[in-house]
Order: sequence, then structure tokens, then C-alpha cells
Amino acid sequence: MMRKHAAPVTRWLILAAVSAAALAVLAGCCLCPWYTPGVITFESNRDGQGEIYAMDPDGSGQVNLTNNVAYDGEAHGNRYGTRIVFSSDRAGDEDIWVMNADGSDPVQLTSGPDLDTEPSWSPCGGRIVFEREPAGGGPDQIWTMKADGSDPQQLTSGATSNNEPVYSRCGTRILFQSQRDGLTEIYVMKADGSDQTRITNNSTYDGDPQWTPDGKKIVFDSERTGPGQIFIMNTDGTDQVQLTFAAGNSYEPAVSGDGERIAFSTDRDGNFEIYVMNIDGSNPVRLTTTPAAEVEPSWPGE
Repeated sequence: MMRKHAAPVTRWLILAAVSAAALAVLAGCCLCPWYTPGVITFESNRDGQGEIYAMDPDGSGQVNLTNNVAYDGEAHGNRYGTRIVFSSDRAGDEDIWVMNADGSDPVQLTSGPDLDTEPSWSPCGGRIVFEREPAGGGPDQIWTMKADGSDPQQLTSGATSNNEPVYSRCGTRILFQSQRDGLTEIYVMKADGSDQTRITNNSTYDGDPQWTPDGKKIVFDSERTGPGQIFIMNTDGTDQVQLTFAAGNSYEPAVSGDGERIAFSTDRDGNFEIYVMNIDGSNPVRLTTTPAAEVEPSWPGE
């Protein structure tokens, strides 16, 4: 009996897998695995200048991944936990670089007089989105390029800055913040730069948006209550809920690959340090404890 039904069962499993893949493709999602365990990368000046560090999710095992006299920061690991994209001025101007997860083999991707910062990976790592300030000044604009630095494409334009871009889980949309309507607010657009839509609408700053891995929520920081605090909302901007309430500022939320935790930077204890909390804002735990400024936390794939 087992042998009789083995072929139909196998065919059904194959058909189910193919159907799932087809639905994912039609939805614009890639089927790349999410590297959930991961480490948290962050930026610190504890050694005298901005450098990139990594640590375990409980704050242990903190290690300097870059070590030079130049600035290195704004690091984001890919979802496989193998490569890190970051910005650095080690070649003169700020440019986009990539390196292995242990800090080895740094490779420069952009060059020239423009200032390139805030890079982030597409879901499967094929492209990198970043912001560019023209040489001589002017508003930042959002660009994308292949992971080897080729095929640069400008996605936004205008007289005001567009910043902090990040791809959605399926790679079909990009979140960003913009000052085009007078205040810094959160927007979303398609991955080709079309259909740019405002999500938040307040009389103060809203920024640093990040998707949750399931694509159903957006975490962000806002100064609507005074100091910067962390919020979460639906992807259409509805149901905005405040997650942090401590005195001082809390900024730069980053969601873990399993969608259960948020890392963020806060000066609630005097200087900026990295904390982690549950996705609902409960159980905040301090991870770094130095006199230096510790900022820009990031999980792999975030």
C-alpha cells in the first residue's frame, strides 16, 4: 500500500511546492530563507571614531568589525548573515562598501564626489538601496544599484531630501522618509520609484521606518509626544501605537528576523546605548554599557 501511494503523494508534494513558488513569484516575493538567529550590528565611537561592531542578541560577544582611522557605520547584514553593506569615508568621501560578516574583504561599491550613505539590502541580496547627496550640496535622493555596484538608478527627485530607504520583505516596495511636504514623514513607493505615497501625517517628525518580516506592520520613531519614541502601525498608516515611554529619546528601531524583538538606540540612561525589547514594547533590556555613543542597530536582513 505504501508503494502504491508513494508516487501520487510525491506528485502532490511537488505540485504544492511549485504552486507555493508560483504564488510567491506572482506576489513579488523571493523565496530566500530568513537568517533568523543572527547578530546585531551597530555603530560605536568607543575606540575614538565611528566603527562597526557586532554582538549576540543578548549583548554578549561584542567585537569591532572595522578598525581604521576613518568613519565606518550604517551597517546592514544580508539575511543570510554572510555579508554586510555599510558606508565609509575611508577612501575620502562617504561611499557604499560591502564586507564579509567578520569584517574581512571590504570592497568599495560607489566612488566619486557624491556622498553615499544609509545602504540596505534587497530581500535576496541582488540589489542595494541607498541615499545620495550631490557633490556641493543639495537634497539627498534615493538610489538603487546591483550588489556589485553596477546599474545605479535614481528613484526619487525634487527640492527636498528623501532618506532612510529600506526594501519590503518581498522586495516590491521601499519605505523611506521625506521632507517634501514640509515635515519629515514616512512614505512608501514601488521598487522602481513609482507610486510614491505618504503614510504618516503629523505636525512633527516621523522617520526611520522598518518593515516587520511578515510585511504587515511598520515600526518607526516619532517626536509627536516630545522626545523621540518608538511606534508601530499598519502598512497603510492606521492603528499607530506607541511602544516606548521612557524619559529621553528612543530612535532607530530594527526588527529581528523572527519578528519578535526590536533593537533600538536610546539615551534614557544618559548617553545613547543599544536596547532590545519585545515587539509589543515590553521587557526592554540594555545591551551596551559604555560611555561612548552606540547607535544604528541592525539585524540580518532588516
